[in-house]
Amino acid sequence: MSTADSEIVTLVARIRARPGCEDIVARALAEVAAAVADGEPETLGYHVCRAGDDPRQFVTFERFAHREAMEAHNGSAAVAAFVAAVDGCLAQPVEITVMRECSALVRG
Repeated sequence: MSTADSEIVTLVARIRARPGCEDIVARALAEVAAAVADGEPETLGYHVCRAGDDPRQFVTFERFAHREAMEAHNGSAAVAAFVAAVDGCLAQPVEITVMRECSALVRG
């Protein structure tokens, strides 16, 4: 599927937990993913990844139908709950990169 002229927006967030907070961050991210699945139809994909060699390192890969969908997600109660849940648990600020999708392969 070519998305060269698409409005699809991709957000990548890099999250590093403090030692001992790994499970708190993992649970909070799982709760966001559940909220996305239940109530964000314009979020096309929401992937949470954890480094195999560093359980403190997480990455989310988020695909939105358009910028407004991303902004709605970022302003959602689920994201606010994540921020509250991980307060004091992050080793550094979340590193966010927003990109315009150029191409993608999506399999059902």
